Amino acid sequence: MNKHFRKIIIFGAIFLVISIAGVASLFWRSLTSQDPPLVTDIIITPESKHIGDIINVEMTIKLPWYRRLVGETRVEVPEGLQVVGDDINQFSRLGLGTWEWKKKIQFQAYDFGPYLDLEAEITITPNRLDGHDSITVTIPEISIQSILDEGSDELFMATELSEDFLKTNTKNKHWYILIAILLAVAVIILFLLMKSEKNKAVVPPKPWLVAESMLMQLQQRFPLAAETVFVELTDIVRKYIESAFHLPATEMTTPEFLRKINQDSKNLNMDQKLLLADFLTAADMVKFARVDVTQGQIDETLKKAKRFVVETSEEIVKQSLERNEN
Repeated sequence: MNKHFRKIIIFGAIFLVISIAGVASLFWRSLTSQDPPLVTDIIITPESKHIGDIINVEMTIKLPWYRRLVGETRVEVPEGLQVVGDDINQFSRLGLGTWEWKKKIQFQAYDFGPYLDLEAEITITPNRLDGHDSITVTIPEISIQSILDEGSDELFMATELSEDFLKTNTKNKHWYILIAILLAVAVIILFLLMKSEKNKAVVPPKPWLVAESMLMQLQQRFPLAAETVFVELTDIVRKYIESAFHLPATEMTTPEFLRKINQDSKNLNMDQKLLLADFLTAADMVKFARVDVTQGQIDETLKKAKRFVVETSEEIVKQSLERNEN
C-alpha cells in the first residue's frame, strides 16, 4: 500500500469521525433542547370563503428532532362552524437539530360568523424536561362572505346605463312616445274586451297569501325533524318566487337559482337578495350536509322565510298601486 493511498484512508477516516461527531452533537443538542415548539406560519385557504365551502387551515410548526406531531387536534368551534375531513400531521423539512411539521385542519361554515379567537390544542410527543405534550395555537379570524356580495360588480350590471346608451336612445324618444301610445291603446282595447268576462273568470289567490298560509300550517305541525322543516320551507319559498316573479325556481339548484336572481330579477332589492341567499344556503346545509340545528334556529329560519314573503309581497302590491295611479 503506497503512501498516497494511506493518506486518502486517513483523511477519509478523520472526515467520517468528524461527521459522526457532528451528527451526534446535533442529536444530543436536540435531545437536551429547551426551545419550545414554534409556529412559523399559518395559511388559510381559499381567500374568499362562503357558506358550505371547505376552509383549509395549514400550520407550520418547528420542533426538536425527538419531538413530532401526534394524534388529533382539539378545537372548540363556535355555533355556525364545524370541523370536517381528516386531521393531517405531515413531515415537511429537516434542519440542524430541528425539523418542521405541517398540521392541516379543515372547517366548514353554515353561518356568516365572523369567527374570532379560535384556538387549536395540538398534541406533540412529550418534552423530556417538563413532560408537556401539547401547544395551543390561535387561528386568525375566519370571515365568511355572502354568495351575493354587496360589492360584486354583477349586482349592478343590470341596472347601469352608460352615457353613450342614454344619448343614443334619447335621439329616438319621439318614436318611443308613439310606440308607448299605441301600446296603451292596445292595452285599453284588451281591457275592455276582457272586462265583460271578469265576473266569469275565477281569480286565483295571490301567491303571497298561499305562501303565508302554507308557512302557518307548517308551524302548526311543530315539532318536526329539522330536515323535514327545511325541505318544506325551501319548497314553499321556491314555489312562491316561481308564481310571483315567473322564474323557474323549482327546476334549479340553489347556486343556479341565486345566479338567476342576481342576473335577471329586477323585483328584489339588495337586502332581499341577501336574505334569500342566507336562507336557501342554510337550508341546503341542513338537507345535504346534515348539520345539526336547534329548535331556536328552526324558528329563526321560519321567521326569515315569513319576512321574505311579506317584504316582497308588499313591494309587489306597492308597484301595482303605483301603476294603477299612473
